[in-house]
Amino acid sequence: TINGNITITNVDTNGGSTIWNEGNLVINGGTFTTNAMAGVGSYGGALYTTEDGRAVINGGNFIANSQLTYAILNYGETVINNATVNAAYYSVWAENADSETIINGGTFTSTNNIEKENGYAYAIRVSEGKLTINGANVSGHHGAICALDGALATLNSGTYTLSTPCFTPGGNSSWVLYANNATVNY
Repeated sequence: TINGNITITNVDTNGGSTIWNEGNLVINGGTFTTNAMAGVGSYGGALYTTEDGRAVINGGNFIANSQLTYAILNYGETVINNATVNAAYYSVWAENADSETIINGGTFTSTNNIEKENGYAYAIRVSEGKLTINGANVSGHHGAICALDGALATLNSGTYTLSTPCFTPGGNSSWVLYANNATVNY
């Protein structure tokens, strides 16, 4: 358990995560930042929860300032309650068929990823697994929500916007919601 007014910053030039979670983790506030740019084939971020991990986040700030960095990467189970999550790449990224990500309120933004050719800056990306959002503010540079492949997204209220609609040099466009399998309940 991490409680209260704590600040942890990762400046590892080889990428990596500020917090690597393989167990049961509870975060009650604090600021968790990564300033490191991940190398090719690897990603760095503020919090990484592995397939065997479970995280419950109650408030706090999660920040990823560099290209190819996520703020929160979930391969296991992550519940986010009223946190502020900002990233140049993905504020939240779920990447495992068995992953489950539940967001209850909070603010989630992606700023840009212009340094990466044909790169994207989605606020929340779920490649596989389940995503449930209950009333969050989500704003992305290329997209607010991206639910691909085997992902199942359920959006129960909230505000979803593009921060700056754009077209990248590779012809990629912007959208608020891009999903293969989504339910939107308002």
